[in-house]
Amino acid sequence: MARVTVTDCLQHVESRFQLILIAAKRARQLIHGDEPKIADAKNKDPSEREKPTVLALREIAAGKIGPEILQEPDVITDLQLADGEQLSESDLFTTEDLPSVDDDKNSPDDESATDEK
Repeated sequence: MARVTVTDCLQHVESRFQLILIAAKRARQLIHGDEPKIADAKNKDPSEREKPTVLALREIAAGKIGPEILQEPDVITDLQLADGEQLSESDLFTTEDLPSVDDDKNSPDDESATDEK
């Protein structure tokens, strides 16, 4: 299969920056189980398909995916628990268990924290 180029993709999007956003979002969708929108990939076994990023770029170059994808909700915000309860962003990531930067500076193992005489 021929290589997909940035030039091929830029015919369907406004800028390289937008291309990156669209391709990244579509690649995440493919990773989470969305079916490819191009015929070449639909007929292949999932284990034989190209990597999600390459597949996303092929879909953009073919005009199957465009800037409208940026208006769709992100995959991670649509996660639900088995009982149907919606997850919030605070359920997905918390910083409470992470050590603070100040704690690391006063560590007894840190030689730079000792008083200079």
